[in-house]
Order: sequence, then C-alpha cells, then structure tokens
Amino acid sequence: MADKAQVEFYNAIYKARPGKWADIDRDYTAFKTINSVMDEPGRMLDIGCGNGHTLAFFKSQWPGTQYTGVDISNVALDLARKRIPEAEFYEGIPLGRLWDIIVLMGVAEHFPLFVEELRYIGTCLVQSGYLYLEAPNCLAYSNDQEEGFRQTHRGSGQKEWHWKRATWEQALDEAGFEIVRRSIGPFAAWEFIWILRRSDWWKPIYTGA
Repeated sequence: MADKAQVEFYNAIYKARPGKWADIDRDYTAFKTINSVMDEPGRMLDIGCGNGHTLAFFKSQWPGTQYTGVDISNVALDLARKRIPEAEFYEGIPLGRLWDIIVLMGVAEHFPLFVEELRYIGTCLVQSGYLYLEAPNCLAYSNDQEEGFRQTHRGSGQKEWHWKRATWEQALDEAGFEIVRRSIGPFAAWEFIWILRRSDWWKPIYTGA
C-alpha cells in the first residue's frame, strides 16, 4: 500500500507533465518481446500503468485483449481512463482475478520487499501466464557502486534497488520465477528486461488457474 507522500509525489508529476514516461520505443520493445513468446492473450494487467500509454499501444496491436491498469496515482488513472475508456483501472490489484500476461515496467525497482511483492504478483497469473519485467540499471548512473536500496537522485523522494543483473536474477529465482527470455534495453533507464514464468516448484495461492 502506497503512503500519502508517494501518491502526492506522483500526482504532482502527472499534473505538471501528463505525458510523463510515455515512450513509443519502450512500448514497442515490450510488445515485441512479449509477442515473441505468446499470441494475443485474453487478459493483460499493467502494474504501474501511469497515463495508460503502454496499454494503449498494446490495444492497437491486440484489440481483442481485455486490459486492466493499476497505479497509485489517481491523476494518472484519470488520464489513462480518458486514453482507453474500454479498459479497467484501479488503485490496487483487484482480488481474485487472474491474467495471462502481467507487465511491470519501471516499477519493481521500487518494491522495498522485492521478493515478497513479486511473489504476490505471481499469484495473479494463470498457470501458464507470463510476467514481463523491465527495470533500470541504477548503478550505471550512480556515484555509489555499492548494491542496495536507496535514492538514485538526491531529493527525488523515491528509492530504487541498485542491483547488477546477476543480483536481479537471483532475486527473481528466490521469488519463484524462471527466466524464459533475457533482453537488453538501449538505455540504462530500461536496460534490464526479462520474460518470466513461475518455476515448477512454485505453487499458486489461487486454484483453477
């Protein structure tokens, strides 16, 4: 659950810059990577959907999919609803529902309890579902090369995991995911890209997936 300061931080960003973080190349990279392992899914969830730019791009490619977006910023969600009125948007993940593909772009690095939070997200996938995870290489633009959870930019108000790729992958394994595909983004801000699915030993909380 996001605290009030976090919500206000992102609301202020989207009020000042409604198009913040929308990048057609980034969305195309996500679509191309996901489309390499699966056909058009029935349901897609974007956690940290912002103003809905990624869901809008996917809808232009996969018009038959049911789209759901989640974000802590109500300002961003209002923008997303106007962009894609057919989609559903929430401030938290709806309980008891499952998705074929879940997207985490520039979000997971902010999870203070990364393994636990990612494992919970895994419960929201159907048994054969995929997780697309994209994260920055914060060490590439940090003066401090020690790995850890800290602010990237002084005064930014948000903390991120400063991890090498190998450390990320160790955490993914601990969370119960296996790597289906690795990719490298063209910029440090979205350099680490994985397609994941639940490991064979991983048991879902929800049944009937």
